[in-house]
Amino acid sequence: MINLKKFYVLLIPILTYIINNLISSNNNATYITLLISIFLIVGIKYLFFDFEINFTIFKSLIVFAKKNHVLGIFILLIFTIITQNRFLNIETISWDVSSYLVASQEIGRGYVPLETQWESKGPLFLYLYFLVSKLSLNNLVYFKIANDLILFTTSVFIYLTVSNISKNKILGFFSSLFFLSITSYSWFISELSEIYCLVLISIIYFLESKKNNNILLIGLLFSFSTLINQGTAVFIIPYTIFKFYNIFVTRHYRKLIHYLYGLAIPHIFFIILYSLRGLLDVYISQYVTLPLNYIQENLSSFYELKIVLRTFFNYDVFLYLTLLTTATFIFMDLIKKNNNDTISFKLLQLINLLFGLGFYFLAGHNYYHHLFYFVFFISLNFVNLNSIKYIKITCLYVFIAAVSVSITTASSSLNNLSNLNNIYDDYPLKKLSKTINNKFEDANYDILALDSVLVLYYLEKPNFSYIIHPSNHFENYIVDDLIRLNKIKTNSFSHISYLIEKEPEVIICNGRMIIRGKVEDVDFYNCAIDDYKKNYNKIDTQEFLNSKYLDFYKDPYKEMSVFIKSN
Repeated sequence: MINLKKFYVLLIPILTYIINNLISSNNNATYITLLISIFLIVGIKYLFFDFEINFTIFKSLIVFAKKNHVLGIFILLIFTIITQNRFLNIETISWDVSSYLVASQEIGRGYVPLETQWESKGPLFLYLYFLVSKLSLNNLVYFKIANDLILFTTSVFIYLTVSNISKNKILGFFSSLFFLSITSYSWFISELSEIYCLVLISIIYFLESKKNNNILLIGLLFSFSTLINQGTAVFIIPYTIFKFYNIFVTRHYRKLIHYLYGLAIPHIFFIILYSLRGLLDVYISQYVTLPLNYIQENLSSFYELKIVLRTFFNYDVFLYLTLLTTATFIFMDLIKKNNNDTISFKLLQLINLLFGLGFYFLAGHNYYHHLFYFVFFISLNFVNLNSIKYIKITCLYVFIAAVSVSITTASSSLNNLSNLNNIYDDYPLKKLSKTINNKFEDANYDILALDSVLVLYYLEKPNFSYIIHPSNHFENYIVDDLIRLNKIKTNSFSHISYLIEKEPEVIICNGRMIIRGKVEDVDFYNCAIDDYKKNYNKIDTQEFLNSKYLDFYKDPYKEMSVFIKSN
């Protein structure tokens, strides 16, 4: 006879999916979603507590995975491949990546980061970007895939860490599967600086889970992380409090010195390097002045988090449900009394989770990829699931969500991976770079790219402007500080007008831009260069602008104006 309680565990997600389709265009979707969530949690409480996993395939995988980590890691690799390459055929998902690539190229010309090209991230990040780009043969498609492997490495360390602390390989596996399922969404593309930081942070907590006493190495890893993204300094705070408490309890004061040495040595090295280059003021600005100005803008809000949840609901209802139930179970288990000897590690992960959410508000710009750290730490917080009942439900929901995400992404990912050469050749800005290059008899020409900066990467050229990222030209706190440091110059109109008057051979610009969600005309310089400089000719770029492979986030107001200086 059919056990209705066991059958119900599949019926609930299916019912939720049907309701989601019915309410997708309903303005009251948020409230209905809340009711569905309450219904599911009540259902879990009263129907699932005696639930046993009896699906034959699922059970076989669990039995095999208990024996070693090989199967789990292999499945995570396959899952990474089929979920992270869905948009490989789209040239630009985040224009941050284009700027990072261009900024990293100056290393190959014998410069240190920030010497001739400015980007907001730390110097180590640009060295790593340069290295990965070179290993990828300067091929953007290969570069994207290489970064997927970095994300995969982080998932492996999550798997191993949760397994070590919980003594449960299954829980460790599903914590990583949960991490990869969420990061399959377009906000969390794997070329961002966050994944380079997270792989280091994941190693730190793996070492902690192994009770590794190499505190010097942990200090170095934290320091390297801040040399990639300055903001990760906030995650040093909870770990330092945790470690200092243990050091003073055990009276191993020498460890404290080693830890501080680890934090200081990398920065001392770069301070000396930049001092020798006469760039110490730029380095200090990068780590003191600009970060403080950045967080003072404070544009983040709790309303945006509501949008995040709604977006995940629309992306995959099972993933949304898993996120809610996992957070609920973690909280419910934490408020229970627990005498486990790893409670200090578990408590640290809860604090890290709060800091991960706080990072989003501290950054203050409503950039959803700033939630990357929150996603990482909620995955690590699987160690705080102690109830067998909660663990079973969480693992089942993660499994369902992962299958759902795989079904959504697998076809596109596999199709892209089987056509890598065609994808690379179809990238519109790569085509535009060839068109520009064909206008010149030799490669000795300058490009001022105020937009479409990826062209500079394809042509292996620096930007004529010290500032690379298009939106940074609109940030007064950046422009004013770089003028103060004498790294950029301005005329009576603007620093961009000053560059245009220098008349580089190529000017790429955009007369309109979406800034903080609003369409704004660029009014402090005139992008119609050929109107007031008759020695420039505008080339036709409609083919590239209209390409479906250009941008993931389509901007109907976007222009692509390219002007070539006549002989």
